[in-house]
Amino acid sequence: MLHQPTATLLPPIYIYKLPPEVLLEIFRLFSPTGETTTDPFRFCLPASVDDARKLSQVCSSWRAIALSLKRLWTDIPILNDYWAGLSLERSRPLPVSISISLDGPQEDLLSRDDVDEPLALYNLHDGVQRALSEAHRIRALQVLADTFDSGDRLLWLVHKGLTFMTARPMPLLEYLDVDLKWHAFPRNLLPFMDRYSPGKLRYLSLYGVHQGNLPCLHLLPKAPLTSLKLGYQTLWESMDEALATLSLLPTLEVLVMERAPDESDEPGPIFDIDVVALSAEPRSVALPNLRTLQLTDTLEITAYLMRSLVFPTAAQIKLYTFDTDRDTARGFLNVLIASIDAHYRTLIADGCLFRGLLLEVSCVTMSGAARRIQLGADHALHDRVLLAPRACLIPHIGRSRLNNHDQLPLMISICENASFAQLEVIEALIQLEMVTKSCALTFCDHSGLWQPDPFADIQPTDWEDIMPLLPCIRVADFCGHCAVHALQLLTDAAGGDAFHAITDITVEDVSFVPQSKPRHIYQKVKPAWMSFETLVQAINNRIHPDRPESLRLHHIELKSCDIDDDQVSQLRRDFGEDFVAWDGRSRGARGSV
Repeated sequence: MLHQPTATLLPPIYIYKLPPEVLLEIFRLFSPTGETTTDPFRFCLPASVDDARKLSQVCSSWRAIALSLKRLWTDIPILNDYWAGLSLERSRPLPVSISISLDGPQEDLLSRDDVDEPLALYNLHDGVQRALSEAHRIRALQVLADTFDSGDRLLWLVHKGLTFMTARPMPLLEYLDVDLKWHAFPRNLLPFMDRYSPGKLRYLSLYGVHQGNLPCLHLLPKAPLTSLKLGYQTLWESMDEALATLSLLPTLEVLVMERAPDESDEPGPIFDIDVVALSAEPRSVALPNLRTLQLTDTLEITAYLMRSLVFPTAAQIKLYTFDTDRDTARGFLNVLIASIDAHYRTLIADGCLFRGLLLEVSCVTMSGAARRIQLGADHALHDRVLLAPRACLIPHIGRSRLNNHDQLPLMISICENASFAQLEVIEALIQLEMVTKSCALTFCDHSGLWQPDPFADIQPTDWEDIMPLLPCIRVADFCGHCAVHALQLLTDAAGGDAFHAITDITVEDVSFVPQSKPRHIYQKVKPAWMSFETLVQAINNRIHPDRPESLRLHHIELKSCDIDDDQVSQLRRDFGEDFVAWDGRSRGARGSV
């Protein structure tokens, strides 16, 4: 063993002793890059540290450099009057961003009961007042009331903040984000900027803002808005009011309207809709610049909006509908499907259809009593470039919700209803003209490994009536319980018209080994399992000599499946080494996804 000499310990070199040119170069590496951020409320510029202003505390050289860079100080803190004033001074005359966020440490200022509480609350008040004192410089303003304190202290602070916001004009204001969460405020609060409506406002996000509590609709038609995001409270009492306002916003590029989650009784931005209006001639509202439409509301409101809004076919559409108690829910579903077909009419006429299809089913409850069906589509061939079928396959991103597929041009999520079951929803969705020629299908469930089978009450004959509606599927990725039902359909001679053109199959998260008894907490649910013999039969049916060569199965890939080495060897022996691929991972492994 060779002797390793002990390393000589060198004395530390303090950073302030480095040559000025070296200090400048190091500072440049840590400091903001100057790149423009796409998030209007990411106040601190991109840097190698979480807050580049901290560089001013390292040494005198860096402090001098930091103080000379005014853009480092454009995020105005509101802890108290001193820090707000200091940042205003050091950033002058640049436009500034202000975030009044009542959460974290600032939330404690509202809820503390010790003797320092009045002083802490007044410090926060003074910080807000000082931050808003140079209103003519404010470019971005965020108000977030994410606190459980809903008493007089919060009301007092919000009232004071609105008073400050109304006192002076904000001619440079481009971004306004207000999120009052679940808090209910009295009807005597001042409207946002009642006297001075910002003429440059481009981004407006209002969540938890009720028009009756906090009047703000006067902001909409007086600004060149490009992004409008509304949610969790009512701004319009009727659909007519909403459409009248939207008709005044032709510059909109992003429109987001959200109702609170499923379990909440809070209404969305539109309080209600006259059902009779759905049968009448719809009002048409043109949004010629729209790039993104995201609607999260009841089925009837979503259907009516899709029927009324006219916007470019290249825009991204994300629809998430809630269950409805109305007896005419099936009619709303028909209106929604017809409206989507009408929206894509020009693309359909040109033959620019979607080629990749994602169909995901999830159980809303552990019992599997209610199920949500989600559809995503991609690869509309505007340039008519032919893509290989596998290139059109949409990855299911593990077992994430469909809303995580942010780049898909079309996403629809519908919960089954007393008026229509899940198979009816699936049938309606896959009959959309834009998806009828899809060549690639990802069919998966969001149930998890030990969740109910979302199709436990569905017979194979039911699938035989639906899946022939997708006659052009050439490649498919079947996952979990969906894989079991799809493969069983391939074993049935009567289901020969289902997936009749498929040549390439991927199977994920399925067990082909004998089932072990589940633990007692899982007695009511089973993993996705099917016999190995059923898999072999499905393959044999699709490689039968009577089938045309172009319609025979050529490849099957097993991902994250429980299968024995002997079973894999048998598949390769019977069908060929290149016919079967296996990643060697067990069911539930995410590395292969």
